[in-house]
Amino acid sequence: MARALGLILVPVVLYVSVFYVHLILLNRSGMNSKSVSPAFQIDFLDGFFGSNDTMPRDVAYGSKLRFINDVINGDKLHSHPHNYPEGASSQQQQVTTMGEYDSKFTVKKYKQPINYNDPPQLVRHGDLIQLVHDGTGLSLHSHSFPSPITQSEYQVTANGYADSDDVNNLWRVMIEDGEKGQVWQALNQRFQLVHYVRNCVLSTTGQQLPRWGYYQNEVVCQKNHREPLSFWLIETNAHPTVPKESIQNFKLSFIQRFIHLHKRMPELSGLIKPKENERTSRPWMWPISLQGLHFSSLNSHRVYLLGNPVIWWGNIVFMIIYLLLELVNSVQVKRHVVFSPKQLALRERTLNSCRWLFIGWLLHYVPFWFMYRVLYYHHYFPAAIISSILSGVIIDYLVESIVMIQPASRRNSFYNISLILFAFTVIYSFYLFAPTTYGYQTYGNVRTAAIARLKWLPTWEI
Repeated sequence: MARALGLILVPVVLYVSVFYVHLILLNRSGMNSKSVSPAFQIDFLDGFFGSNDTMPRDVAYGSKLRFINDVINGDKLHSHPHNYPEGASSQQQQVTTMGEYDSKFTVKKYKQPINYNDPPQLVRHGDLIQLVHDGTGLSLHSHSFPSPITQSEYQVTANGYADSDDVNNLWRVMIEDGEKGQVWQALNQRFQLVHYVRNCVLSTTGQQLPRWGYYQNEVVCQKNHREPLSFWLIETNAHPTVPKESIQNFKLSFIQRFIHLHKRMPELSGLIKPKENERTSRPWMWPISLQGLHFSSLNSHRVYLLGNPVIWWGNIVFMIIYLLLELVNSVQVKRHVVFSPKQLALRERTLNSCRWLFIGWLLHYVPFWFMYRVLYYHHYFPAAIISSILSGVIIDYLVESIVMIQPASRRNSFYNISLILFAFTVIYSFYLFAPTTYGYQTYGNVRTAAIARLKWLPTWEI
């Protein structure tokens, strides 16, 4: 019970509490607010929705919708009266995503006119629909032509008017985890639009179109149904006869916002790409501190992140010592080598501690080898902390082991000298590398000389 309380309950409460405080304080929109869903943003004091706004929750045939991609920075599905140029697949009307609130699409049944005098008929999970662009009257369309940028996927265009009988204008509404008969709803419901003929899903790629596409983002019909960028939300819903609700009814609870953030974090993390001329790194470089990381632009004043090499390289040495100790211990156990009770207790305590720490180090380091997203030097820091703790355990073992074989009269003095020596090494290395590791300033001529002496590797951009 003590372990469950101290190692599970308290950390979980602390972790959740940090998010609770964060979400209370974060009550205004900012640079990255588009990365969360419209329903998440209702709580923002200066968000897109006003506190007195109303909107239908359910989608019916005849509803005018604005679609927003659920992953890429709030990009909206968009079309405009400009065609793809000659040589860029078909020359039909362009469909893109962009950040403006302009494109609306009307939902209609295949080859059936919209009659607002009839009772509204709701759209449900699995229904086939046609989406007509309000600005031009053309339908959302896909066909066998390759997309102009991502040529492995099908092109998406606007083609054929509302009364067109082209089956390439049909899309199936697939609500995430939806059930048969479930009503399609605005704001809170993630969904995919599956093309009736090609069985591909409407998706954005995040790729920017050339000048002829006004540098907006490419939209494709993606063959992979698991593509995160193929999930959409309805940002606005308008229908003359479907009952409206206060926008406050769409607000997410704290638990829903908490879960939403944790779904969004890995999706957005995988999309992070290096900025132009940005220096990134690979996991094999981190433990040896092969290169640092700039945290500021290339001007006269820079912040350069670099791990203390005395500590980081020392961690590698002590980790190797631990692995050798495991190997030696395994051989000695097989050969039934006898140890004194003190030596046996010390070794068992050390190896048991180091095994857990080594597993922790692996869990915080090895996964980065299989990540395709952009990686930085600071991603190694949690693993570096664990390896430093492991180094402390090994240092303790080495000192204690040597103390045991010393004469009784010299044990205390040897132990104290060893502690002082290790402490001095750590403290002096802290002082030596403080200008880079912690961003401490140096001045005048001292600055040039001190920084020059710290460049132990040619790959360090000091």
